[in-house]
Amino acid sequence: MTTLVTGATGNVGRQVIAQLLDASDTAVRAVTRNPAAAGLPDGVVAVPADLAEPESLDGCLRGVDAVFLMWPLHSGEALPAVLDVIKRHAHRVVFLGSGGVRDLTMDQQQELIAQSGLEWTAIRPSTFAVNALWWAEQIRAGDVVRGVYGELGGRFTGHLRHDDDVAEAGGHLRCRGRYGGASTYFPAMGGRPRRRLRVNSVTVILVAATGFPIVSNGQLPM
Repeated sequence: MTTLVTGATGNVGRQVIAQLLDASDTAVRAVTRNPAAAGLPDGVVAVPADLAEPESLDGCLRGVDAVFLMWPLHSGEALPAVLDVIKRHAHRVVFLGSGGVRDLTMDQQQELIAQSGLEWTAIRPSTFAVNALWWAEQIRAGDVVRGVYGELGGRFTGHLRHDDDVAEAGGHLRCRGRYGGASTYFPAMGGRPRRRLRVNSVTVILVAATGFPIVSNGQLPM
C-alpha cells in the first residue's frame, strides 16, 4: 500500500508520517514544495507539488492508494480540483481541514470531501496545543502575551489537542471496517478529561511553569 501525505513538513504531517512508517505494509510519499529542504525520515519519498496548483499533484499520485490531505491554504477555491486529481488515482482520503479557510466553513469543506466519491474520514479537532508556542517569542521579549478576546467570552482553545492525537488518523488511511467508507473523527486526548481554557487561564499555567510575571492582554492573569 502507498500513502501520500500532504502538509508533510508540519507538526501533524510529520507525526502522520512517523505512524505510517511504523506500519510495515505502507510506503510513504510526502508532498513538499522543496523536497531538498524537507528533512524527512529515511524511507519517505519526497515529491514536489503545491496544493494551490492541483495538477501538480498528478505525478505524485500515480500508484497511490490513500491520501492524508491537510488543507493549509486560506482559500478553499482549489479544493474541488485537488479532490478530482486525487480521485483519478486513490480510493481513500483522510482530510484535516482548517477554520482559517476564509471562503469555506469546516462543514462546507467536509461536504466537498463527502461528495468526492472517495472513501473518506474528516478529522475535526479543536485547537492544537502546539499553537501555544505562538507566545514563546512574546514571553522571551517581555511580560505580556496577547491572545484573542482574553476573558471577554472568547476561548483561546476549544479542547486542546496534541498533534500526536490528531495524527492517530494516519491509521485510518489503512483501516477498513470501522473507519471504512465515510466517517467524522474527533481525536482523543490521551484519556485526559476535556477542559476549556481561556487566554488568561493559559497564562496562569505559563506563570506556574516558568516563574515569569506574565500578564495577558495587559490584564493580570489572576
